[in-house]
Amino acid sequence: MRFRTPKHVEIRQATSGDARFLARNLRATDRKEIRAFTGKDPEEMVRDSFDLSCVAWTIWLSGAPAVLSGLVERSPGVGIPWLVGTESLDFSLEVKRALAMNSKEILADYHAKTGFLYNFISEDNMFTVGWLDWLGFEICSGWGIRNGVPFAYVWRKAEEEAEG
Repeated sequence: MRFRTPKHVEIRQATSGDARFLARNLRATDRKEIRAFTGKDPEEMVRDSFDLSCVAWTIWLSGAPAVLSGLVERSPGVGIPWLVGTESLDFSLEVKRALAMNSKEILADYHAKTGFLYNFISEDNMFTVGWLDWLGFEICSGWGIRNGVPFAYVWRKAEEEAEG
């Protein structure tokens, strides 16, 4: 895949080193969401999610991983996309721009592997809620509360399936 990126930003296939770096440097929002939903150590969950993924991408900013996204194939045709970042996801316009410029291409890559995508997200994570809405995910608010955090169920069918 060829990506369009602003200066100082690169998108490439993720490595286990990227996953370890992101796991140690998670933004507070992702750390809270992972701990609330799974009850597990966020660093371990990031590494496990990477290890289970059939594809994963890293957005690099000035020589360091800033965002990690992957797809876990849950069952044939059904996948769980995920994305975590460092604090630069919240504060770097370059990272946000790279994500916006390339999200639909990455989503198409995920849909080429699984026709149905779903996950659960913290309703407090306004950036992610807005981004997934922009990508065409259905957002079902009020799914439930885990460890005091409200979660939404999000899902999306591949375009061909959605139209057919």
